[in-house]
Amino acid sequence: MQTRTLIAVAGAAVVVGAVAFFAGERSGTAPQQAGTGEKLFPALAQRMGDVATVALTAEGVTSKVVKKGDAWVLASKGDFPVKPDRIRDVLVGVAELTKLEARTAKAELHDKLEVEPPEGAKAKSRLVVLETASGEKLASVVIGKTGPNAGADKPTTFVRKPDESQVWLATGRVQLPAGEIGWVDRQITHLRQERVREAVLQLEPGKTLRVYRNAWTERNLALADMPKGHKLKSESSANTVAFALEYLDFDDVAPRPTAGEVAGAQVLATYRTLDGVEITAKAFTRDGKEWVALDASFVAPKEPVPAEAQADVLSEEVRLRSPDKAKAEAEALQAKLGKWIYRLPDHKMSRLRTKLDELVEPEKPAQEKGKS
Repeated sequence: MQTRTLIAVAGAAVVVGAVAFFAGERSGTAPQQAGTGEKLFPALAQRMGDVATVALTAEGVTSKVVKKGDAWVLASKGDFPVKPDRIRDVLVGVAELTKLEARTAKAELHDKLEVEPPEGAKAKSRLVVLETASGEKLASVVIGKTGPNAGADKPTTFVRKPDESQVWLATGRVQLPAGEIGWVDRQITHLRQERVREAVLQLEPGKTLRVYRNAWTERNLALADMPKGHKLKSESSANTVAFALEYLDFDDVAPRPTAGEVAGAQVLATYRTLDGVEITAKAFTRDGKEWVALDASFVAPKEPVPAEAQADVLSEEVRLRSPDKAKAEAEALQAKLGKWIYRLPDHKMSRLRTKLDELVEPEKPAQEKGKS
C-alpha cells in the first residue's frame, strides 16, 4: 500500500513538473529576479541634461539627433532642426522605464516580443542609445512591443539591454518618431488661400496658368485668360491652385545646394498675397528625384488693406498683415526656407502643376441650358 502511494505521489510530481516545464517554455517567462521595481537606468533622471546625442535604429536604419548649443538637430539631414518635444518624449520615456517583471532570457524568443537585434531591415525592434558629448553611454535599450497595462493609466513595454539576453516587462512607454523625418516639424508653410492675390503656374516654357482676385472681399479666385466657350467647373475651382501652400509638408529635406544648381531650376509657381508676401517654387532633379526650392520675399502692395476694413475677420490666419508685419513674415519665411530643399508629397506637386482642363469645362449650348 505504501509503495503504491509513493508511486502515485511520484507520478503526480512528474506531471506537475512537466506542466510547469512546458508552460515555462511556451510563455518564455523567467523566475522573479532581483531588481524588480527598479528603474532600468537609475542614474539617467539626474543626468538627462548631459545627453548630447540620441541615436535611434529601426528597420536597419539609424538616425542620429545631436545637441548643438540649446538646439537639437538631425545630423543625417544636414542639421535640420528637431522638434524639442520629440527629444523630451524619448528622454523622459527611457528614464521612467521601471522593471515590473522578468520575462524570457532566451534569444530565440526575442523576436516574439519584438526585442530582437534591430539591425535587420525586417526587425520590428527599435534601439535607443543616449550619449554625452564625450561619448559616454548613459542608456542603451531595445524597445519591443507594448505589453498589457499594469493598472489604470499604467502602460507597459517589453525591453532589453542590447548586451543582455534578459527581457523585462517594464512600466512606461517611450514615444519614438516614425522614421528619420519623424523627428522634425514637416510643415513648410501654411498660407491660407484667402490671402492669395495671385498665383502663376509655369505649365511649360511660354505657357502659364494664372488665377487671381482683385480684392480681399472676393471669396473665390478667378481664372485669367479663360478659353473661349469654357467656364470654371465650379465657382471655387480656381481656389484649388492656392491650396498648394496651405499645410504644405515635406516628405524629405536636404541642405540647399550651390546657387548655380538652384539657379538652373525650373520655376514651378509664384504666389503673391494681398499684403505683399511672395513665394516662388523652383524644381530640379538630383539623383533621379525631384526636389523643390522655395524662396520668400516682400513686395509692398500698391494699396494696403487698412486694418479697420477687416475688423470682422476673426481668424488670424486669414486676416491680412500690415506692411511691416507682412515684410517681417516674408523675412522669417526666407530665413527658414532659404537653407533647404524639399521633396514634396505627390498631391502637393500636382497642385503646383494644375492643368487648365482640371479647372474648366465647355459651356453648354444655349438650347441645352434651356432644357436643363
